[in-house]
Amino acid sequence: MLRSRLLDFIVVVMILCSSGSASRIVTAEMQARWLMAVEEGNRLRDQARYSDAERAYRAALAQAGEFGEEDPRWAESQSLLEGLFYIQGKYSAAEELALQLVDLRGRILGSDHVDFATSLNNLAEVYRVKGQLSKAEPLYRRSVAIWEKSLGPGDPKVAVGLSNLAILYRLRAQFAEAIRLYQQVLAIQEKTAGNNSVVVARTLANLGEAWEAQGRYAEAEVLYQRSLSICEKNLPSMHPDLAGSLNRVAGIYQLRGLMALSEPLYRRVLEIFESAFGPDHPEVAASLNNLAGCLREQSKYASAERLYLRALAIGEKTLGRDQLDTANTLNNLAEL
Repeated sequence: MLRSRLLDFIVVVMILCSSGSASRIVTAEMQARWLMAVEEGNRLRDQARYSDAERAYRAALAQAGEFGEEDPRWAESQSLLEGLFYIQGKYSAAEELALQLVDLRGRILGSDHVDFATSLNNLAEVYRVKGQLSKAEPLYRRSVAIWEKSLGPGDPKVAVGLSNLAILYRLRAQFAEAIRLYQQVLAIQEKTAGNNSVVVARTLANLGEAWEAQGRYAEAEVLYQRSLSICEKNLPSMHPDLAGSLNRVAGIYQLRGLMALSEPLYRRVLEIFESAFGPDHPEVAASLNNLAGCLREQSKYASAERLYLRALAIGEKTLGRDQLDTANTLNNLAEL
């Protein structure tokens, strides 16, 4: 474990690192503080304790500032914080950091480096969730090309890039291309991570969404149930990834008219997202929308309206009035 390894550091050991024209002296104690903050942030993030994780990552970033901009720990700290902003739905803050990292790593590492490709991919992810697909696609393609050239076509990073690109194609209703990429991703992940890994569960869910979007509900449900089974075995009961799997199964039940099965799952999803992200996160807004739709189909119009109004307020606050999800919520309200 990292913590035990830190005890082996001798404080008088010094590491020289360059920042611009000046050399900085980094003590082993400084290095140990940075590593401990990163480890703590990662642990808290994996437990979905995002506010606590943000404090730990900010501490790591502050410590990395003493190493200098050209030290890789500075970029790594920024990247961890940017990823956490993305998870929390703080997309403007995530975009700002992602742009800084693309510039920083491009200057320091070069445009063919695997870490530069990671920064391109992360920026593309922010553009995708903001609905700016035309800006996201070339960044995804460029990052995948760099990873394939540097790491080989079967590397897990390539699978990440292909999966993100497949999501973009699914959003554009280019289902054949999305399914082809998802199947390619599954082949990589099952080989590198195992058939019952969480990354495989996510890809199964994504592939199911591509089938569902084409009205092939039976195929989708099989994949959703398999994804849910993996998540239930591997994740805590209040983890957002588990909520995502529950939400997909609830959606299939709703499409089949099984509201008595769908509604309690939607309520559990909402509970998990509110616990993980707080009351004003875009995932909470999406969950409110889904639950409201289920209630509307049961003629529970007053309850549905309250949920739609809350979802609309969150969407306008976090995503903006013109974002697609916000517009959909407004349309749902109008149809009540």
